[in-house]
Amino acid sequence: MNTLPKKINFLMIEDNKGDQYLVSDYLNQEFHNIGIQVAETCEEAMAYMNNQNGYFDLILLDLTLPDMQGDELVRKIIEQGSKTPIIVLTGYSDFEFSVKSLALGVSDYLLKDTLTPSSLFKSITYTLERKVISQQLSDSHERYQELFHLNPQPVFIVSVENLSILDVNEAAISKYKCDREDFLQLKMYDIQDDFNQELVEYFLKNKSFELKQTYFHQCMDNEESAVDLKGNLLEFKGKKAILLLAIDITERYQYTRKIERQNKKLSDIAWHQSHMVRAPLSRLMGLIDVFEMQHRKMPVILPEELQFLLRNILSSAHEIDKVIKDIVHNTYDEDENE
Repeated sequence: MNTLPKKINFLMIEDNKGDQYLVSDYLNQEFHNIGIQVAETCEEAMAYMNNQNGYFDLILLDLTLPDMQGDELVRKIIEQGSKTPIIVLTGYSDFEFSVKSLALGVSDYLLKDTLTPSSLFKSITYTLERKVISQQLSDSHERYQELFHLNPQPVFIVSVENLSILDVNEAAISKYKCDREDFLQLKMYDIQDDFNQELVEYFLKNKSFELKQTYFHQCMDNEESAVDLKGNLLEFKGKKAILLLAIDITERYQYTRKIERQNKKLSDIAWHQSHMVRAPLSRLMGLIDVFEMQHRKMPVILPEELQFLLRNILSSAHEIDKVIKDIVHNTYDEDENE
């Protein structure tokens, strides 16, 4: 995929007229849409780079200028050019200096005597493509830093090898009452007792994970938090690591536990009350039955009003008994559903 800009703007820092013409000709042979600004001194180049409209995709730099040269010139242009890639074009074959200039941040080092349109094209193409890739990596790193440090939930980066904490975000520092330097002296099991190798093996098998179990983290002020854990594997500074998101669910956990305790109490109350109420109720129903049986053996007929009262007492007792049974039944059904 071609990542070159539609128009390439060059700053050529070169005081030799012949070399200016030659390099310009090579550029026009290989590229269809270019802009070339020529500076013959370091001071003139500084002026162009300071100009708000003077944006350049690439700098072509000769090492010998009337007002500055060599190491000092390279450092000056790199400092002023910021992230603009630089290709050195020189007539001097100094291997040690070419290595040094590359170490300073120069993208490539070409000799004018062996320069061809093809070699210049390749160098420029590779340099600009590296710039795009480097910018993408930089943007990706910045996005990662923003997602990591600005996440409102605590995030840990944990070493797979020894469970040491490699980094934490601002939310973790605030939540756990611990400085970053102190965090980096801890192992993850110092915060979560059951964070062990078995858990790490699970992480390794599931590169992206969301654990269903509730875990408990200990803050530096001894406050305990209930957390859900989510995360994935990554490489951090050359080490295999776990990016661990600890979502605080303490309030939800405490509320759930409170409801469970209340339900248990209600179940106990319903059971005890049902037995305490049903005992005398059963005796009452039994006494009514006995009374009726005794009355059938007697020749005397009870008054209709008394018979009506007895029937209603017995009917009401059966209704109360049914209500108690329904309460107990519904209570235990709720417990089973939970």
